[in-house]
Amino acid sequence: MTTEPLPPPPHWTGPAYHNAPAPPPRRRLTRPRNNRWIAGVCSGLGRRFGMSPNLVRLLFVLSCLLPGPQFIIYLMLWVIIPNE
Repeated sequence: MTTEPLPPPPHWTGPAYHNAPAPPPRRRLTRPRNNRWIAGVCSGLGRRFGMSPNLVRLLFVLSCLLPGPQFIIYLMLWVIIPNE
């Protein structure tokens, strides 16, 4: 039985691996100082996830028509999410 080391996988070596572009930086979840209506929670969520802030606001208002703790969650996010 031979105990030779295995070669590394081909996608980990060579010029293609070392010249690969860096992944895009992650956006932080913050409440912006501009483009906010009440506290900037919907605007911050929209920017973080690549959505229109107005769409997030509309979804939040529509979700308030359903029973649940949406308003309490909004207040908690207002406290938790830092300002820009």
